[in-house]
Amino acid sequence: PEPVVIEEAPVVPEVEPLPSLSQSDEFVSIKAVEMADGMKIEPLMVEQDLVRHFVVFVDNIAQGELARKVSPMKAPNRVFTVSEITNKTYLNPDSYHRYDLYADLVNGLDEEQLAKTYQELTPLLGEAFEELGYGDMSFNDRMVEAIDVMLDAPIIDSPIELDGVSV
Repeated sequence: PEPVVIEEAPVVPEVEPLPSLSQSDEFVSIKAVEMADGMKIEPLMVEQDLVRHFVVFVDNIAQGELARKVSPMKAPNRVFTVSEITNKTYLNPDSYHRYDLYADLVNGLDEEQLAKTYQELTPLLGEAFEELGYGDMSFNDRMVEAIDVMLDAPIIDSPIELDGVSV
């Protein structure tokens, strides 16, 4: 008789089940910390509705708006400053440095881990996006639109003059 060959089933990595959207904050926070790869981002993240904040934030960016109150990250704790030059008000270049930590965070993300986490969280992102009432597009489509808006943002090398009552 011929020997019996038993083939082993391929090892499939265990996937952690997703929590419900309403119960996802701790899960998503852990995933964000993993993506940060050692950077201490915990104090920067909002504590509640991380997924919903992220989805609304992306949706606003895709529309050319930046709404700080729905950001998944807390605002910088340094004060926005201006410079007065010849009776005109300009953005103080030091104000840009308020965002260095955030830029370093984005720059330091592991792209492979980011893609894997985005894919894993897609059902939660989609559910939060559906809550906004978009029935004709996916969150991924909206994310691509937001990325396009960010890539089209001009790089401004000259001083930025400010006007208005609340500078």
